Amino acid sequence: MSKIDLGDREKRERYLRCLVSGFIILLLIQGVLMLSLSSWTLSRQIFACTFLHQYQVPVYLDLIVGAAVTILGLFGAYNNILRGGNLQFVRRFLWIFISVLIVEICCAVLIGHDAAAIQDGDLLKILKKSQGEYLLNDTEEQKCWDTLQMNFKCCGIHNMSDWSRPLPPKTCLCDANSLSAKENCGFQGPGEYQVYKLGCYDLLHEEMKRDFSMLIALNVICTVVQILQVFGSAYCVMKIQNPLTVHVT
Repeated sequence: MSKIDLGDREKRERYLRCLVSGFIILLLIQGVLMLSLSSWTLSRQIFACTFLHQYQVPVYLDLIVGAAVTILGLFGAYNNILRGGNLQFVRRFLWIFISVLIVEICCAVLIGHDAAAIQDGDLLKILKKSQGEYLLNDTEEQKCWDTLQMNFKCCGIHNMSDWSRPLPPKTCLCDANSLSAKENCGFQGPGEYQVYKLGCYDLLHEEMKRDFSMLIALNVICTVVQILQVFGSAYCVMKIQNPLTVHVT
């Protein structure tokens, strides 16, 4: 006579369900972090400057992955925690985890490449080219530099002397009513006007460097977590596929 040990089966299912619940919680945390940080990074971008769009591609990828991972985490929580659903859905999640892992590695590589390019002087070359087009009355570049100088409270690439015109753009002029800008203002010429002393390159370079460092750290952490989730899911799949122990009496 064959008898299935129901106690062992219940213990194994309870153990696997707790393990899967842990993966789902990690997935939700991972998705929310990626979604929040990438959204925050994009909210601070100067969209008027088209030359900066090339550096935003990995940020958009992180945003998409973060949204997808959050939705998957919510689906998993609904199926496994609230409904006590069938553990067979872990098989599908395993392939999803592998796909997300590949995308995260690609994002980390792209961000690292862009960060290295900025350090090698690509940003400075792009700014010089953009300023040259501004002086040729390119409307898009004028809008870009006006937005850039107004947001960062800067003037020119390195300073006001980068502008060859007698007067710098209006966005270089300090706001007399702005207390926060006073330390960054200085008189130019025979005291006719005050302009921002700092150039836009140093400020933009530091901000982009800081943003890329945070995104690289996030992607590395998420990649490590994703690797653990892949191996953990594979372990769960193997356990689910194993037949129940049968005792012969």
